[in-house]
Amino acid sequence: MTAVASPLESLIKNRVRPWLRLHGYEPSSPSGFTRTTDDAKVHIDLQRSRRSTSELTLVTVNLTVRVQSVTDRLARNEGPTLEWHWRRRVEVVEGGRASEWWGVDDEKTANVFFDDVQRALDPTGFLLLEKLSTVPGLVDELSHDRPSGLTAVQRLSVLAAGQSIVGDSEAVSVTLAQLRASATPATSEMVSRYLANMVASARR
Repeated sequence: MTAVASPLESLIKNRVRPWLRLHGYEPSSPSGFTRTTDDAKVHIDLQRSRRSTSELTLVTVNLTVRVQSVTDRLARNEGPTLEWHWRRRVEVVEGGRASEWWGVDDEKTANVFFDDVQRALDPTGFLLLEKLSTVPGLVDELSHDRPSGLTAVQRLSVLAAGQSIVGDSEAVSVTLAQLRASATPATSEMVSRYLANMVASARR
């Protein structure tokens, strides 16, 4: 007997997948989509909560960006190993409260979820993801200390790597000083090594 698709599965197949394909995102998993550029991978993932039941699916939307040249610069200088360089969840604000989770249990709630996500991403969210898939755009976003899904040490490490790629040596110096001040006991060894390598690289 063929299994009956859940409301969320039907939504992904009939609305989410065609819509995201129009914006250059191809399926990379049953509920994940990826757009690949020359230097970056941008992921949109519909994540189900472990608290979901057979009757109700709780779902959130994760947005992540990974820039390959930044990954290479971090690795070359023994910086942190990161799965992504920016991460955020889609959220809606209703009644003055922000929410990142939706409950889907039928076609109506599935369509409410889709409409909310579509309003959040098209066009503002897509434009931000496009910006973040470039080194200058990632540097600009991280330099303003907006929510990025990274710890302070991770954000500053990525920022310094990006600044060094675009050739802003003065900004790199400022960021490395901030990174030194942000090191924790758990990250101090890595930070010291990364700082030394970044300084040495700048002198070559």
